Amino acid sequence: MAKPKFTHRSPVAVFILTIITFGLYWIYWLYSTTKELQDYDKEAPHPGLIFLFFIPFVNIVVAIIYYWKYAKSINKVTGFDTWGMFLLMVLIPSIGMIIAQIEFNRGTKPKKGKKEVAKSYKVIGILQLVISSILLMYFSLNIRFIFYSPIWTIAKLLVPIGGIVGGIVLLKKTKWAPTLQFWWGTYSLLYYLSPLLIFNAGFGFGFMGYMGSIIGMMYMIFIVAYFRTSWKLR
Repeated sequence: MAKPKFTHRSPVAVFILTIITFGLYWIYWLYSTTKELQDYDKEAPHPGLIFLFFIPFVNIVVAIIYYWKYAKSINKVTGFDTWGMFLLMVLIPSIGMIIAQIEFNRGTKPKKGKKEVAKSYKVIGILQLVISSILLMYFSLNIRFIFYSPIWTIAKLLVPIGGIVGGIVLLKKTKWAPTLQFWWGTYSLLYYLSPLLIFNAGFGFGFMGYMGSIIGMMYMIFIVAYFRTSWKLR
């Protein structure tokens, strides 16, 4: 297969254009990138199916099938994790679009090597250390649930603690850092999902709690997908 070449777009510009056009640019972007994917993968979804997204109820089934094929094609062409991209496109399409565009842009540049992976590890490691330290301090100040549910309290603290440990091993370039990140991300993703599914009634989960869980899920989906993919050191 020829070296993939896609239209180079700024991920930030793609995101902003989607917002200011109230999603119209998203339709154009998805149609264009799907056509480009078809040049390298004949099993990519047909871009014409996008117009079925406007039909109520039908759009749900079509979107799931479309995004799955789209994610599989991205995996074939760029190596990015299929399940990670699929979940992003279904749950948080705006973030999925940004990450997909980053992957497409790499098709116009030299293949990502170990040095570039190490740089990305450093950035993510610093980010995790800062965010996880803040979360740990916040959780420690709101530890009143320990008397009602010690297990839930421990489960809650494992998220920032795991993030701090993960950040340290990333900065130290430890060999098993990707493995730790993947499993910590998977655990944390389940943690952020649980308030939406189980703990809403028991813990009085409010609007800010929902927003915090959604933001946490966005980051964790990225972590799980990225570190599954990074094992290959593209």
